[in-house]
Amino acid sequence: MNMSNNGSFDWPGYLVGEKLLLSLLSKMIYTAPEADWLQMLVSEDVFSEAPIGMEQPDIREGLAYLQGWSVACKPQLTTEQVEEIQSDHLKLFIGAGKVLAPPWGSVYLSEERLLFQKETLDVRRWYHRYGLQAERERNEPDDHIALELSFLSHLAGLALEALAAGDPLRFNELIGAQSRFLDEHLGKWAGRWSSLVLKHARSDFYRGAALLVRGAVADLTQVLNTTSKEGLEQ
Repeated sequence: MNMSNNGSFDWPGYLVGEKLLLSLLSKMIYTAPEADWLQMLVSEDVFSEAPIGMEQPDIREGLAYLQGWSVACKPQLTTEQVEEIQSDHLKLFIGAGKVLAPPWGSVYLSEERLLFQKETLDVRRWYHRYGLQAERERNEPDDHIALELSFLSHLAGLALEALAAGDPLRFNELIGAQSRFLDEHLGKWAGRWSSLVLKHARSDFYRGAALLVRGAVADLTQVLNTTSKEGLEQ
């Protein structure tokens, strides 16, 4: 997409929505949510709609799961409801024994299905190129899905800054960077990760999160004209 010949597309609105949604999904997945934050999601009716991708079936289905969860938790989450989410997070993404839905790209993209492979190091180089460094870079693979979502959110923010500065070259570079990153990394494996979450999740919270991730990546794939659709297959 080009800043100069796509004037009819609402880039500011889309990029703001992308930044918000991907940041939210990153937080939902990266660490086990605390009770106060979960309560905020319920009280503020965060899942009434998505800021992008409402035409995507996965987005609508994911919101339905999350709205159902939110309604069941009103007006106040119980200890049991919080513990269900935290237990689901542990089993899906950290492992009480086997990790049911590994959140690292190299598990899906390397033949050996091992961590810290060349895919991980390539993702690290992407982060460094745009001024980011994973908080636990030496102790945790950089290709965690939550970190990749956060990186795309970061690129959306940089693209917004380029728009505000009237810098079409920088804007087009950042849109292209998002497209290539999806093409080379997240777009290749987000669908397989989402399918594992849907298979093993015990809570509608993480069923909904998985569908929102798949729907958001599908929407970005279409908007950014990437060719990573095969990785979204269920």
